[in-house]
Amino acid sequence: MPAMDAPETVIVGGGIAGLATAWALAERGARGVCVLEREARVGMHSTGLNAGILRAAIDSPVTRKLARETAALLRYPPDSLSPHARGPLLDACGLVVWEGSPDLPEPRWLADALADGAAGLEPEEAVKLAPHLSAEGQRAWHFPQLGKIDRDGLALALEAAAKAAGVEVRTQTRVERVTLGKDGSVRGVKLSDGEMLSAPRVVLAPGGWAAQLGASCGARFPGRATRRHLFLTKPSPKVDPRWPVTWDDTAGFYCLPQGSRLMLCLCDEEDTDPQACHPDPMIGRRLQRRVQASLPTLADSLEIESSWCAMRTVSEDDHPVAGADPMVPGLWWVGALGGHGMSIGLALGRTAATLLAGEAIPEPLRKLLDPASPEREYTPTRRW
Repeated sequence: MPAMDAPETVIVGGGIAGLATAWALAERGARGVCVLEREARVGMHSTGLNAGILRAAIDSPVTRKLARETAALLRYPPDSLSPHARGPLLDACGLVVWEGSPDLPEPRWLADALADGAAGLEPEEAVKLAPHLSAEGQRAWHFPQLGKIDRDGLALALEAAAKAAGVEVRTQTRVERVTLGKDGSVRGVKLSDGEMLSAPRVVLAPGGWAAQLGASCGARFPGRATRRHLFLTKPSPKVDPRWPVTWDDTAGFYCLPQGSRLMLCLCDEEDTDPQACHPDPMIGRRLQRRVQASLPTLADSLEIESSWCAMRTVSEDDHPVAGADPMVPGLWWVGALGGHGMSIGLALGRTAATLLAGEAIPEPLRKLLDPASPEREYTPTRRW
C-alpha cells in the first residue's frame, strides 16, 4: 500500500495499545490512520515480553471492566479480526488465584468473577488443580475460562486487520518529538531521520517512552515506566503442561507452564529508564528463595534457562489512560496499562477509538480514563 501523504491521525507505538486503537479506528471506518513503530516489527517491547496472562480479578473497577470486555473479544474475535488470527488467541487453560485469609474482607473483584463463572475452591480442590504450588494465600478461586493469551499472534492479527482496513503501519520509524504550530496545537511529528510528518492529531501509545515524547511538546504523561522480571526454566519432566496459570497474590508470585517449562515471576515493580531497562541480577537470587518456598516439590529439578525484564507503564490509581491531553490540542494519550496490558488492550483500544471519533462513553468510565480528570481516585492497596 503506498504511503499516505498527510494522515489524519498518527499513532506512536506499535504495541497492544497502539495497534488495538488503530484497528478499532479502522473498524469504525476511520481513514488516514498511520501507526509508527520504532522497532523492526510490532509488539517487541512490553507486548511481546510479558507473560500474556488473561486475568480479570483486578481491584480497579475500570481496569476490571476492560479486562472482562477483552476476555469476551479474545474468546469470540470480531469478524474484522478473526480472519487474521493464526489460531485461537486465548488458551483457556484456567487461572487459579490465591489471596488473603478467611477473616479478611472479600476481594473487590469477587462479585464480577463469580458472575463470569469463577468458583471458590476448598483446599483439597486447589491442590488437585495445582499440586505444584504451596500457596501463602489461604483463599483460592478458579477461573476456568481464563488463561494464556497468544501475545505475538494477537499483535500480528491486529496489525494485519488494521492494514486490511487501510491503516498504514511503518516499522523502523522512530519519533523524535511531537511538533506544534504557533497556536500551540499539534501539527504532527518529527522523525529521527529528520522527516516531518504532518497530522492534526497525534496519539501517544509508546509504552515506557510516553513521558519522554509528551515532554517534547510540553505535555505531562500521568504515569511512570517500571520494570518487571520474568524467568523461564529449562524443560523438566516434573512440569505438567496441563497445569493452569497459578497466581499467589499473598506471596506476590505467579507461574504458568510453557510446555515442559515454567515461566516464573515475582511481581516486582520498580521505576526504570526505558532507554536502560536491564535485568537486575539480585532479582534472580530472590527468585531462588521464592521457588524453594512456593514450588517445594519442583525446586530441586528447576533450572533457569533465560530471564528478562519487561516495562510496565503505571498510573498512581492503577487506572489506564485514554483521552485528550488537557493542555495540547490535538494530542491524545492511550497508555498506563500497568501489568494488565494484554488483559485490557483490546477493550481499551476500542474505548479510545470511540473517544477519538468524538462519541460518548459511559460517564464514570470516561472520567476515570481521562488523563486530567479530578474524578480519578487512588485505589489503596488491600491488606492480603
